[in-house]
Amino acid sequence: MQRQDVYVWGATYYFTVSVPETAGEPLQKIAINQREGADYIHFDLKDSKAFEGTRSEQGQQIGLKDTTSDRTQQLAVS
Repeated sequence: MQRQDVYVWGATYYFTVSVPETAGEPLQKIAINQREGADYIHFDLKDSKAFEGTRSEQGQQIGLKDTTSDRTQQLAVS
């Protein structure tokens, strides 16, 4: 069962990004935009993290330089 509520205290959101092995260079920045829903999701930017693998099999941690969020519902991670 997947929850669609944004009012769940302490909810964890996972975003999956696939980068081809032939990309040549690592990603510098990812921008995620909320398209649907009238509610603005407030992310705890201090608790944001990135890792290789899946949410059930988390691999090596990937360091983040900066995480930002704005009222246009865009989350930027670099």
